[in-house]
Amino acid sequence: MNQNAGVRKTIMLGAVIALFLCGCSSSKHLSEDFGQSYTTTFSIQVINPDAPEDKTPVDGYPGEIAEKVYEDYKSFEERLEIR
Repeated sequence: MNQNAGVRKTIMLGAVIALFLCGCSSSKHLSEDFGQSYTTTFSIQVINPDAPEDKTPVDGYPGEIAEKVYEDYKSFEERLEIR
């Protein structure tokens, strides 16, 4: 009886290992255009890809608006420091 239980455990262990190996061996099939949506969306959002090299000042941004944006940014930084 004891030997029979050992054989059962060995068979069960083998079956469990086989199931795990079958689950790990399957590969996912990815289509040829996998990631294309992300790449397209990212590239659409880039307005000027040469901006880091372009050192000319930005024209057409009113000073009053720029000052307001800067003040809002500084007040946001101060609120973060308080917390």
